Amino acid sequence: MEDQDHIAYTKAWIHDFVIGLDLCPFAALPMSNGQILFVANLEQDNVVIANHVLEIAHELSNVSPEKNSESYETAFLITPNLNLDFEDFYELTQTIQQILDDRYNEAYVLVAFHPEFRYQGHEHHDTTNATNRSPYPMIHILKETSLTYAAESRDIDQLVNRNRETLSQMSWDSIKRLSHRC
Repeated sequence: MEDQDHIAYTKAWIHDFVIGLDLCPFAALPMSNGQILFVANLEQDNVVIANHVLEIAHELSNVSPEKNSESYETAFLITPNLNLDFEDFYELTQTIQQILDDRYNEAYVLVAFHPEFRYQGHEHHDTTNATNRSPYPMIHILKETSLTYAAESRDIDQLVNRNRETLSQMSWDSIKRLSHRC
């Protein structure tokens, strides 16, 4: 698959699954306004992926009229060829988070999405894990200011509980259909 195919597939997943089930009420507006930067990286090297996250964070922080980067609110780095199990991918994301915190004074928050995502203490087959199960391993790069605004505008605990309730009532077959996973 080409980069654009991975990006199109990810956009469909966000539209049909994340927005379709209203798992993240903050996703619809930036998605419809083109404020989400989607980048696919087909490399298999952790260091290359880490550097790419840093480049994306730099791009998100650059407000430049000629690049129009101020229009990006958030970004997804899609890493379909990164052959890491969920635990190793999560650890990589946490390591990159520490580097970002040092470099950008905690201006960004990284969220790990992975085909085998599992909340700590949850069984693998628990459907509530689907909130962060994605077609590919990917790192969501969020501006801290956006998260602060979201937390002020919504009860995040209520949202988490609603998502768990929604997903706990669904079968894996219906989740897979909505999330474009075979």
